Amino acid sequence: MTRINGLILIPALATEAIQQFISSRKWRSQWLWALAPLGGFAAYLFANYTTTGDALAFLSIQHENWHKSLDWPWRAIHGSFDLIRFGRPNEAAIRGLEESLFIVLGLACSVAAWLTMRPAYASWMTLNWILFTSVGFILCIPGYTLVMFPIYILLAHIARYRICAAIITTWCLLSSGLLIALFVRGWWVS
Repeated sequence: MTRINGLILIPALATEAIQQFISSRKWRSQWLWALAPLGGFAAYLFANYTTTGDALAFLSIQHENWHKSLDWPWRAIHGSFDLIRFGRPNEAAIRGLEESLFIVLGLACSVAAWLTMRPAYASWMTLNWILFTSVGFILCIPGYTLVMFPIYILLAHIARYRICAAIITTWCLLSSGLLIALFVRGWWVS
């Protein structure tokens, strides 16, 4: 209920329902369950309203504490790549390079999903990628990428080749080690 990307389930599930309707030409009432995420979001808005008096209080809290607000994706992506070039070394490595790698991974896997997977998976990937890059500045992209579950399916297909499996495993181990070391040092790690 507290993650805005839960609403992305609606178009993803609707895409699946449309695909099933096209193949069967039969209406199924259980497809209406695709609207269930609206209930969770409504409960979250109600909780905000009863707590703060403003159903959309989370937007101002995000903006005040994390400088997050809706913006065009290319602005935030450009800012992330600028951190690589102009940021301090630690910012360039973590907030610049690591975030940018996951932006590219999410985009590449979204395109690959449209070419190789069910449309519902591809729409889930694409809409999540658009959502987490449509902010004032990029932050926590590795964590947001975790919900893009079709990435794991795509990586499993690629990992059938030994060299690809070695590259994926090495990258995951090195990234995990780096993030664990930063967390132990008291840094914010997503």
